[in-house]
Amino acid sequence: RRQRQMCIRDSIILPLLFFVLYQIKMRYRVVLICLASIALLCIRSKNAIILFALISLLGALNKVLKKATSRNYSYHKRCFYSSLLILLVLISAILFVNITNYFINTWNMGLSNYNEGTLEAINALTSNRINVYSSEILRWSDHFIFGNGLAYQVGSPRSHNWIIDLLVQSGLVGTFLYFSSLTIWYLKIHIYRKVNRVINACFWAVIIFLLQGLAEVSIFTITVNIILWSIIGLSVSEAKVLKVAEEINE
Repeated sequence: RRQRQMCIRDSIILPLLFFVLYQIKMRYRVVLICLASIALLCIRSKNAIILFALISLLGALNKVLKKATSRNYSYHKRCFYSSLLILLVLISAILFVNITNYFINTWNMGLSNYNEGTLEAINALTSNRINVYSSEILRWSDHFIFGNGLAYQVGSPRSHNWIIDLLVQSGLVGTFLYFSSLTIWYLKIHIYRKVNRVINACFWAVIIFLLQGLAEVSIFTITVNIILWSIIGLSVSEAKVLKVAEEINE
């Protein structure tokens, strides 16, 4: 139970971090990213660290790439940003190799080499998730269309993947309805993302919740669901206010 509570805590920290990150000015984001990196290393959440590092690096690479290819800058500035882009790619590759080796050597459930095979190494590195995924997919195959319902016993392992959980509990029908609701939400708010920081922050917080939930017990827990759907509701209400304001101005 304590381990599950820690997983839920870790799955809340990163989305809320991005919720704040996308509402503050750019010059403060670097400080927040550094502090967040230290915090995530302290709580030792593999998935949160990997996801945070990946999104931060992709964001930096995207900004440098835009400047390197922009015609608004002189030739020398574009060359500078192109060189910086290459440097960032090399640093990213080095960090990826070192972080991967660190996880393999320290957080791999005692597996210290690859003698057992690649699949077993990946399974150990992901805390036995491959075996859990396989057993849960077999449970889903018993009730393919409508799912098993809330067929978990107290203390039984969860799949650590919200899509597999959704398929097991609700089948194809429930999964279609859930994705339909997320699609409707996106269609309501996407045109306002560029002009409203709150909506953009809500969007990225939800995306982080969904991405992190692919490898953690987060979605479909009471705490995460309250926060997730509150953020979705906030973004929809902000979009509604902006839409009404546009209609009044017209």
